Amino acid sequence: MARATRRRRPPSTPSAEASTASQCEAVLAEAQQLTTDVSALATRFTTDPLGALAAVPGIVDRVTTLGDQVTDPELAAHVDAISTVATGAIDEAQTAISQGDTQGAIDALTNAAIEVEPAVAALQEYCAAQ
Repeated sequence: MARATRRRRPPSTPSAEASTASQCEAVLAEAQQLTTDVSALATRFTTDPLGALAAVPGIVDRVTTLGDQVTDPELAAHVDAISTVATGAIDEAQTAISQGDTQGAIDALTNAAIEVEPAVAALQEYCAAQ
């Protein structure tokens, strides 16, 4: 008598929506922390310019790797918008500091914190719909 063999179903994979939702959660948390860090960096340049300058490479690394795990194209576009503002501000701040212009660095980072708000809001809106 032949035994019927049961086929095992492959483990279920998360839907694209779940994947995008989990990516959103991770990116939102990191984007909000980066916004806080860039704002704090502006303040730190007034009290500890060398310490602030030393913190810049770590923030740059976090900004440039923010979207590394993102597979959703629309989410990636939102992440890119945030990264572009943050990277531009950090570049401006570093240039200002290299020219001895601490106030220029503070202004660049302060403006970035303001300019990145709409990009973060758009990211939050997109993620809320996921």
